[in-house]
Amino acid sequence: GMLYYGGMMENGLKVGVWEYTLREVPYLSEILGRNPAFFDAKYSSKASWKAADLMTGGLKFSVKYQYYSDASCLNSTCLQIKFQ
Repeated sequence: GMLYYGGMMENGLKVGVWEYTLREVPYLSEILGRNPAFFDAKYSSKASWKAADLMTGGLKFSVKYQYYSDASCLNSTCLQIKFQ
């Protein structure tokens, strides 16, 4: 598959909200389309994702990147990621 993403960067780091879309290759989408209930029950990481989404635009999600200072992190900069 392919992962499409976009967002802002600052000082070489991802910042703010980034939008992601995961699109599978057509043959995999076709295989999943034959048994969508299996995908929906076993492989869906987000309740709103369904097998049919892979065939009609991909799985979409957003991630918010936030940094904070803490001596326990590399260069005293820690990263917190929140799925939106």
